[in-house]
Amino acid sequence: MVRIFAVAVLVLAVLANVSAYTFQVEPKSQECFYESIGKDINTVIDYHVLRGGLLDIRFEVALEQQYPDVKLLIETLHFEDQHSGRYEFVAPETGTYRICFDNRMSRFTAKVVEFSISVNDGRWGTGGGHAKSEHFKNMDQQARQLSDAVDDFTRHQHYLRAREIKHRNMIEETNSRVVIWSIVESTVLFAVSLFQIYTLRRFFEIRKVV
Repeated sequence: MVRIFAVAVLVLAVLANVSAYTFQVEPKSQECFYESIGKDINTVIDYHVLRGGLLDIRFEVALEQQYPDVKLLIETLHFEDQHSGRYEFVAPETGTYRICFDNRMSRFTAKVVEFSISVNDGRWGTGGGHAKSEHFKNMDQQARQLSDAVDDFTRHQHYLRAREIKHRNMIEETNSRVVIWSIVESTVLFAVSLFQIYTLRRFFEIRKVV
């Protein structure tokens, strides 16, 4: 029982390094987030455009160096239906990394973005000396495996949630269009019916006069 509890504590310590955000990027603007990452630390970023336009966004990761210099790691125009929305990298050096979502190419449409960042800094538990001892070697290995599995599950859950939100928005938008077109068609049919009745009455009135 103690062993299971200790493994759970270690896993929760790692999960604390996983952060998720949902936000809206207004047209002609960009939103940036900053994360301090040590050298050779593995980092995974998962992002999805949930709503807005063509579900596109410009994604950028850069290392903030001495102002105004930056070291660009990746810059890409993301389309939700064409790209995976996942970027994994090993930090080339210790520093502050900037993660930006750029919507300046859009004039009128805001974009709703969800993204999560997982930083595997190698820290396990709160008592590092005990976790690294020989007595806890097997438990440490099991905790790492369990943490990786939970981390993959969490990312997959975020992915499914993003797809569910995107599809729900698509269905609601389609339903709104159907309702609008139904109203337009009904209005046109009613107008045509009135026009036909008016035309027929005028026709018979002219026949009577003749």
